[in-house]
Formats: sequence, C-alpha cells, structure tokens
Amino acid sequence: FPYLNCRRMSSAVSQSKSKADEKADAKLVLHMYDHCPYCIRVELALGHYGIPFEKVLYGYGDRKGPTKLTGKKMLPVLQGKGILYPEGMIGLPESLDIIQYLQAKFRLPLLCDSGNGDIKEWFKRYKERYTILIRPRLIKMKVKDWATEEDVTYAINKYSKGKEPNYYEALVKRTDETLKEVNEILRELPPLLLGDLSVSKFGFGMEDIKLLPYLRNITCVKGVIFPSKVKDYIEKHCFPAKVKMYEGI
Repeated sequence: FPYLNCRRMSSAVSQSKSKADEKADAKLVLHMYDHCPYCIRVELALGHYGIPFEKVLYGYGDRKGPTKLTGKKMLPVLQGKGILYPEGMIGLPESLDIIQYLQAKFRLPLLCDSGNGDIKEWFKRYKERYTILIRPRLIKMKVKDWATEEDVTYAINKYSKGKEPNYYEALVKRTDETLKEVNEILRELPPLLLGDLSVSKFGFGMEDIKLLPYLRNITCVKGVIFPSKVKDYIEKHCFPAKVKMYEGI
C-alpha cells in the first residue's frame, strides 16, 4: 500500500454482509507497543469505527517478536482474515498503510489531512517540548513496553545515541521550564479544534489520528494541564479505542 492519500478506493468485500458482520469476521490482531504514537493511530481508527480487534503488546527491547512478523523490529503490524501484506511478511506494517487498508476493507469515511497550517505550526512547537518531558517518564510507566530492564535499557540507549552525556538526567532538569511552556501551548489548542471536538470543522479525520497520540502520551507527566475542551477531545476519541491515560510522574 502506498502512503495514505485522498483518492477514492474500491473494495472487493461482498456487499451482502453488513458492516458489523464484516468487522467481526475479519478477526483482526494488532501487534503494537502501548506508548508508540504510530500504534495508537491504528487503535484510534479501529476504536472510532467500532472495529473489534485483539491487541498483542511487546516489550520495547524484544527484537525477536516483532522481527518474526516483518523481518524488522517495527510495529504496528496488523494481521487478520484476508489481509494482503508484502512478500516475506506475515502481517501488514506501517500505520498509515494499515489505516488505508481499513478504509478500503470496510468502506470507511475518513477525512484527509487538510493541510491546516495553524495546527501544523502549533504541533511543531508542542512536540519540541513534549519530547523533553516524556522521554525520561514514559519508560517508568507500568505497561508491557517497559516490563523488563532490557526494555528500558534499549530505549535509553536508542534515544541517547548522539546526545549529550547523561541525556535523560539533563532532560529531567529542564522539567519546570518546559512544563510551563507546554501548558501555555496547550492553552492555544482549543481555538484550533474547529469541529465538534475535531481539528477539522467537518469532523474526525487524519489530523486527529496524528495529533491525539501525542496528547495521550503526555499524560505520563505530572503537572500537565489540559484545557477542558482539550480534555474532552482526548476522552471522546481515546476511550472508545480503549486507549488508557497514564498516571503522571
């Protein structure tokens, strides 16, 4: 599958079955990490459209499990009845390709990225500070991703590569200043939600799927203050997908 775009897609699914039956028959299995924004994208899409799926979580330091699926240590990967995937793999990788597959399979309406420059500029400023706050805290969340010392060590080594000595400790020292900046930036978000708790005035779409994982993950940071509209926005889309919030530290 190519990168997600806005063209109309055809589906070979039999028209005789109801969408509910088709969704149940697909028997989808999503292989993922709990903290991975790209994995959360797929969870959000599945949850929004009420598509049942089984979730399989992996430790972040587990190389063998994900590699068996695609030949690479990469997630998310979707498996299920009738899914086409590249030769040599036993599942469909890449979050946007998975979402495109779901659109075609179940004939789902999903708004494309509108190219809204305001939300892109906002997100750029937010993500720079988001990374400073979440990097040393995500690895302390009590989820499968970090169940072993190997998982935590793998993440620290991966993200410290090429950085200053004691990179994680240095990030923690920047907490107070960065937290203040993040809360200020979050106060700018409500006017950018143009729809009924969506980025687009026309409803839920790809911009929401790309943004929401980064709002959910920052719940691992104690002291983050979401404006009421932003909190409602997160809950509206994460709860149906069973994407749980973290306990901030």
